[in-house]
Amino acid sequence: MSAHTPIPVSETAYQRFRRLLPARHNPELIVLKGHLLVEAELERFLQAASRHPDQLNDARLSFVQKTCLVRAFSGWPPKDSIWLFIIQLNVLRNRLAHRLEPGDIGTQIDALLRIYCAEEFILPNSPRLRSTRLRQMLALVVAMMYGFTKGYAMTTSQQKSALST
Repeated sequence: MSAHTPIPVSETAYQRFRRLLPARHNPELIVLKGHLLVEAELERFLQAASRHPDQLNDARLSFVQKTCLVRAFSGWPPKDSIWLFIIQLNVLRNRLAHRLEPGDIGTQIDALLRIYCAEEFILPNSPRLRSTRLRQMLALVVAMMYGFTKGYAMTTSQQKSALST
């Protein structure tokens, strides 16, 4: 696992998200930074779920492997569209990172947004609105991952205290 920077004590997870995700309407940068923020939350969950989190560093887990592990342990329905969104975010990120000309990024982002919004999806009428919706969707996904970690940590600490009594 990559070593991610821990959240400073004086900074909430939300403040960190706001600081690191660009406010500019650069869809490529939003995808790349958003992918890193999602990955940091996947790693945070796996560290919280591990008895020996330092051992995860040697595993060299890919983004997809981390996603599958969190999906298996989180308790969130494995068929929920959040998981497909995360996997497709990775596909889009890889396309941007490994292709000099990745194609129409707007259409690819629309397809990504459509995964989670399904029936409610309305095609953005401007690149600015598309970027805004992508940032909003990434905020939701990162918040859900953060919640999975907090919920898991609370559950395990309750189980430990029940076993010790």
